[in-house]
Amino acid sequence: MKRRLIVATAAAMLASFCLAQTPSTWKLATGYRAESFHTQNILQFSRDVEQATAGQLLIQVHPNNTLAKLNDISQAVQQGKAEAGEAIMSSLIKEMPMAGADSVPFVVSSYKDAQRLWKLQRPGIEKHFAERGLKLLYAVPWPPQGLHSSKPIRNLGDFKGTQMRTYNQTTVRIAEDAGHQTGGCRHGRRGQGAGRRPHGQHDHLGADGS
Repeated sequence: MKRRLIVATAAAMLASFCLAQTPSTWKLATGYRAESFHTQNILQFSRDVEQATAGQLLIQVHPNNTLAKLNDISQAVQQGKAEAGEAIMSSLIKEMPMAGADSVPFVVSSYKDAQRLWKLQRPGIEKHFAERGLKLLYAVPWPPQGLHSSKPIRNLGDFKGTQMRTYNQTTVRIAEDAGHQTGGCRHGRRGQGAGRRPHGQHDHLGADGS
């Protein structure tokens, strides 16, 4: 069960809470469309923050890669281009290997399992971000996902030579081991391609086995 992280710069958080008399505005970047499950969560978070701070902290949500592309958001926050942003954990594997644990198939099979795994991952991930001047705000588990195919799959041989969209190192390895031709997937736009895939193409929407 994949997980998404919301991070902010430590400097922005300090300024917001020290200057309580003056309302502050944050830009929060996300790579998903405004109507998506992910962005709706973030919009609710922004409303909760505004209410909890009595309007002293306002968060402007920038969806659909408009402020920074999904895989570049954590770097954009670190560079000060946005005060906060969303990152998919599996995109951080190269710099933070432990971030890939939740994208390994069959490691978790429920939200309860995902919560236990997160308790183990969180200290190391918080330390990683803190060393880069970032603060982890919260994490959200992705709903269960699976493999969708435009033709019947009866055995491993049916995968040979077919195309499979991938979005992280785990899905690339799964595709290669199964004999797929791998291809990139633009985050936030997968649904627009549904029903228009070439014969034999697979849309891999997850790696948790649930």
